[in-house]
Amino acid sequence: MRRKCDRGDALSSCVAKADVGPKPVGVSFLIVSYNQKDFIEEALVSALSQDYPQMQIVVSDDCSSDGTWAVIQKIATEYAGRHHLVLNRTDKNLGLAENFNQGICLCSGELIVVQGGDDISESNRVTKLVKLWLKNDRNPDLLFSNISWIDVSGNIYKIDRHKHAVPSLREIKKGKHYIAGGMAAAYTSRLFKKFGLISPNVRTEDYVLTFRAIISGGVVFEESPLVRYRRHENSEMVMRAAVTCDYQKEKQYSIAAVAEAEDRVRSWILSGRKDFLFMVRLKRKLLGTIISNQSFTGTFLQRLKCALLAAFLIKPNLLIRILRKDLFCAVKYKKVR
Repeated sequence: MRRKCDRGDALSSCVAKADVGPKPVGVSFLIVSYNQKDFIEEALVSALSQDYPQMQIVVSDDCSSDGTWAVIQKIATEYAGRHHLVLNRTDKNLGLAENFNQGICLCSGELIVVQGGDDISESNRVTKLVKLWLKNDRNPDLLFSNISWIDVSGNIYKIDRHKHAVPSLREIKKGKHYIAGGMAAAYTSRLFKKFGLISPNVRTEDYVLTFRAIISGGVVFEESPLVRYRRHENSEMVMRAAVTCDYQKEKQYSIAAVAEAEDRVRSWILSGRKDFLFMVRLKRKLLGTIISNQSFTGTFLQRLKCALLAAFLIKPNLLIRILRKDLFCAVKYKKVR
């Protein structure tokens, strides 16, 4: 089954209401994949092996070129279990955010549990999250858990035992930085109905969706490690840490940072909350993000504008940082090229 969702659609037409049936909560389990041939079988089997009575499993592949899609189709053809499997493949490589959006549009559950195509979910993950959601009267819009860290071969080398204290909206307003890790998250469908899909320019969904959830229904945390997160050279966490003045990568992450800051402003407006001073703070943060990120990856005029704005706002430290980053990275990029 394949279906796309135009960004202009009312999301209610893409994210259907929860299934009506004997199960307490209609659940969709979304797997997003791209070039993960060596890992996708374990990822998909972990979803199909969930002990939850019945759910929809959506696999959205971002036009993989390494044989990932063939593995997905083979497993789907052989599966005859109780869960309903829905497959989607993009026509071309769209990037993580747009692939995530297409997957969300196919999800019909009231609760959407998300997993990467290289990770593994424990068999009781969905059951645990549903119980946590019901315990909190279905109010939270985001649920996430601890994780176990695995290597390329699937061996566990570290298990998180965090006791996350989710910050309040008041703390967020005071500048508290907080992200509920997307590798172990679940979201309500109503979160997307309220705020819409994520921007195709964001690098990962967790930064944007954590903020949306906190200003909406809230966030809750499950201490059990319910996901085995695979760390390898192509995982997002590793690639993000490895960005060092590679122009194209710098540009992608800079555009993403601006898109994320823009989304915070837009989401605050859509939330209907009234706090003029916080809105001013969000817009100032957006301006600072634009200045900081376009200072290297933007056009010459954009970089010049960034420097002039920093000088006009009497931000000498920011101006020095812009000039230093522009000069150092530009020179290094020129040498590498």
